[in-house]
Amino acid sequence: MPPIVPKFPSELDRGERVYPIRFSIDRPSSDSLTETQGDFTSSVVGSAPLPCPSTLQSDATTVEPSAPPPSELPPAQSVTTPAEPRDPLISETHEYAVSGNSEHGVLHGRRREFTRCEDEPIHIPGAIQSFGILIAIDFVTRGELQVRIASENCEAFCQYSPADLFRLENFLDIFPDEHKSSFEAKAWYMREQYMRTKLDVEPLVFPISIRNPLGKRKRVRCAIHFCGKDHNLLICEFEAKRYLDPQATESDPDMPNTPVVTLGPQLPPTPLAQSTKVQPLHLHRLAHSLHPDERGTAETVSIMAQIQLILNTCQDFEELLDTVVTVVQQLTRFHRVMIYRFDKAFNGEVVAEAAVPEASGDMYKGLHFPASDIPPQARKLYQINKVRLLFDRDMATARLVCRSAEDLAKPLDLTHSYLRAMSPIHIKYLGNMGVRSTASISLEINNSLWGLICCHSYGPTATHVSFSVREVCHWIGLCVSNCIEKLSYSSRLGARKLLETMQVDKDPQSCIAASSSDILRLFNSNSGFMVIQGEARTIGKHNSYLEAILVLRYVHMRAYTTVVATQNITEDHPSFPQPKALKTIAGFLFIPLSGDSDYMLFLRNHQIEEVHWAGNPHAKEQVGNGNAVLEPRGSFQKWTEVVMGACKPWKLDEYQEYATTVKLVYGKFIEVWRANERSIINSKMKRILLLNASHEARTPLNAIINHLEVALENPLDNDTRELLLKSHSASQSLVYIIDDLLNLTRSHDGSFPLLEVGFDIRSALAEALKPLAHHANKKNLDFASHVHPDFPQFVRGDFQRFQQAVVHVVSNAIRCTNSGEVKIEATLVNHNENHYLLEINVRDTGPGIGEDHLDELFQELEQIPSEDSEIARLGNAGRVSRASTPGAKPTVGLGLATVARFIRLRNGLLKMKSTKKEGTIVSLLLPFPRSSEAFHPFQLPTPPEMRSTQSIAQSTPGQPSVGKDSASNHKVGFFDIPIRKPATRGSPPKTPCSSETPAEMHREPMMIIVADDNTINLQILQRRLERMGHEVEMSCGGQQCYDMFIENSTNFHFILMDLDMPLVDGYVATEMIREFERENPQLLSKSAQLHGRTPIFAVSASLKPSHLPKILASGFDGWIIKPVNFKTLGVYLLGAFSVEARKTAAYDPNHFLAGGWLS
Repeated sequence: MPPIVPKFPSELDRGERVYPIRFSIDRPSSDSLTETQGDFTSSVVGSAPLPCPSTLQSDATTVEPSAPPPSELPPAQSVTTPAEPRDPLISETHEYAVSGNSEHGVLHGRRREFTRCEDEPIHIPGAIQSFGILIAIDFVTRGELQVRIASENCEAFCQYSPADLFRLENFLDIFPDEHKSSFEAKAWYMREQYMRTKLDVEPLVFPISIRNPLGKRKRVRCAIHFCGKDHNLLICEFEAKRYLDPQATESDPDMPNTPVVTLGPQLPPTPLAQSTKVQPLHLHRLAHSLHPDERGTAETVSIMAQIQLILNTCQDFEELLDTVVTVVQQLTRFHRVMIYRFDKAFNGEVVAEAAVPEASGDMYKGLHFPASDIPPQARKLYQINKVRLLFDRDMATARLVCRSAEDLAKPLDLTHSYLRAMSPIHIKYLGNMGVRSTASISLEINNSLWGLICCHSYGPTATHVSFSVREVCHWIGLCVSNCIEKLSYSSRLGARKLLETMQVDKDPQSCIAASSSDILRLFNSNSGFMVIQGEARTIGKHNSYLEAILVLRYVHMRAYTTVVATQNITEDHPSFPQPKALKTIAGFLFIPLSGDSDYMLFLRNHQIEEVHWAGNPHAKEQVGNGNAVLEPRGSFQKWTEVVMGACKPWKLDEYQEYATTVKLVYGKFIEVWRANERSIINSKMKRILLLNASHEARTPLNAIINHLEVALENPLDNDTRELLLKSHSASQSLVYIIDDLLNLTRSHDGSFPLLEVGFDIRSALAEALKPLAHHANKKNLDFASHVHPDFPQFVRGDFQRFQQAVVHVVSNAIRCTNSGEVKIEATLVNHNENHYLLEINVRDTGPGIGEDHLDELFQELEQIPSEDSEIARLGNAGRVSRASTPGAKPTVGLGLATVARFIRLRNGLLKMKSTKKEGTIVSLLLPFPRSSEAFHPFQLPTPPEMRSTQSIAQSTPGQPSVGKDSASNHKVGFFDIPIRKPATRGSPPKTPCSSETPAEMHREPMMIIVADDNTINLQILQRRLERMGHEVEMSCGGQQCYDMFIENSTNFHFILMDLDMPLVDGYVATEMIREFERENPQLLSKSAQLHGRTPIFAVSASLKPSHLPKILASGFDGWIIKPVNFKTLGVYLLGAFSVEARKTAAYDPNHFLAGGWLS
């Protein structure tokens, strides 16, 4: 059966935190989720919207433009009366009719009424702008072309009416002889290219001449493209030379009589020279040199080269965009040129502007326009028509005339036609703005519409842009798009360098943790998570821990596989479980790292922002006789709204590359790290086997050595003594071998892996809590524990580290509680055939911890390294993590750090719930494998006389204690030997009197305190010291040692103090004893009074020369290394009475491990 791993809580209450943040790696697939696909679509990374979607929502559902169904067309009819007058701005599909003389004619039908811009089929308007003509021809055979559709203004343009064109046997007849083959070859090429690929291509533009019925030539520019699908027609658009002459653009467009103002009162208009950061470029002379014939190509290339050189020198976005509007304004001579950038929701913002103040007093820079102003089908056409021109909004449109009713059945698709008539709604929209002529240049990045370069003129006459200038504008759009990408990439180079500096020799979590501030700055986020193999590590500091966990859980369950972002979680993700709970966090960015459920999640907080609009984006004016008819906005006065509920937008051009780089860098070292992990796991398994074997052998071997030493102290014959000496020597050699094995099990930094040995967990719990109960009683706290009946007795695990974790948590509760109670409860949460899931619950009535401090505490826990030696670097050795005074800021010390590491290594959970002024509940959820009995060497049986029958204090009668059920029915062990009964506590050994000399004193027995939290060490020291004739008092902690000393200080001659003890360690206990001696010198024993204080020796297995300053500062008199050599210890004990003995056994820096007396 698999281990029972505790699950992360489905919900966290206020004041509740859990460590570590761990989820199941087997996440549900996105196909199994019930959330609609629309949720994903709305979350795909793109240019993020500035305003809140909830306040700016407009119906922007993408609707593919389609032709109206045949049922919407009026029935065909034959009429002889002329067509009724029409509004020249209204153009759509029209009804075909034949006049009485059998000539072709046209009757307009009723224009459909729309209530949404999205519903208007703008690609099939049925009309064109009348500054050119459109003719659609069919290929009858190679070299024979037949006219199927013609615009009604053909006769005014070339003296051929639509009927004349329909009667032509071959459309090539309108061209001079020398141009026929050229046109036919280009037409056939466009047809064949479409037939091969079935893909629409941009029109082919070339100069050519046409011939009227009288033979007179007319020089024109022709643009041809093939319209396939339902038509299979070649669409030809012709534009007259009079619009192409360079002289037509040599002067500025006419100025209006007064500057046009539509935005309402603003600041005084800024002169053009000051509206951008660049100086006038004088490009109009180059533009005027563009000639409409073939020779214009060289001029086009020349001017583009100069413009590209100018744009490439720009160092940032602002300089680039300001330069672009100046270049386009000088090139096209429009009164106003703006750059209009789309956000994620396709709302637009004017980010750069160049304007002539004499033409308009409005300044649009910084204003926003709603997405409904440019509906989806219009944005789609902007991606196809890179340059779009409206010559004159007052010019009547020219309708299309069909050869037969069959041609009328399916409206002609003018998607690729540059003469395509504009929507009447858009023309009225421009009229409300006071604009007469417009041009637009599309800016596209990564196949998405990034923005538009918009040009406006306001004069009484139209502003026309020649084919050559339009060609330059087309290339400007491409160049500007490339420059935007280039600047975006250059800004990402620093990010790439930052990410590439991550060290491969560390695990991914350490890399991210070490660079958290840089990572957050890179993604401009408030905080985040990195999830590796189901465990989350915090990046930065969460402003709201509970909200962050809520979002993390949602994202984890969504099981995204691609980069996903949202500016407003509650709007974009309707399936989010608790939308009202998000008071701080508004959006997220999800970056998958691998196919193994590893990912990064960045969070952004709500922001309150003022958005300035050109008119109220929510107000739509609809007028009509009974039926609501869509009309454009009539007001563009500045309108400001406060946007809430959304975060700063995630921008595709900035973060998509960062996300890709993060994934690449992650992939670069994750393979190395995981290979390393596999090697480490294999090595760790071997280390654990060695560690288990070494520990299991070390304790009985120490007992054997001590028993041999006891035997050697008795009268023996020579042969027996020699045999025992050889046994003792061999045993000592075996100790050194075991020490070498233990050293092999250490990691590179000196720490040991967890043991997996069977032990009695009830007994271990009771043993850990016994000394803590004494300390709680000293503080007059109600200390109680309860072990549930179904709580198991034997489990497999690390006995010492389990005790260590329990002691740290309980001692922390005692330390932080000044009045009230500390209660411990041990329960069985779950179990199967092979495993248990246990919970140790510790409740106190201390001051509690605030929400902010809880967040800081648990986010610090996530940064805890995974090795003991690294934890030790945190300092605060032996200190707890919480302060007992209200308002004090809790920090992670050694205790809580050790608990956190143990929890992680056991795949458990540490839960904490705290309320200010009420108290704290800490729960340890720990999975353990089952065991049939205890095998741990530290739980070997003790002699009956050493067993304590005292149980832990209970707060209420009848409540079971931890120690009550801890059975010790073990077989006779290594210490089952008779020992001499020491003097009782009431009759201490004779204290040397003042008349005795030091030489006489040292022959008398002494009273010694031994302080150690390890029971086995206490037992060994007690037996050996008692064999030497001394009385021993045993203490399990520093506080208990101090209490023993002050109660009977006149009788104690020596103290052996372990350094690493919970709650109060050896250093602190020694400082407390020295303070008591300074205040009460008369209460010391006679031997202590001779030297001014009671000798205290540090006893430790891990002392280093670097520890000397701290040992001296704490007040120790010397030290001895574990395992204790009792012959050496006997020499050190003589120093309690003799100065000469101290000199003889003084510390030698050249032999540090020998220990000794300090001077």
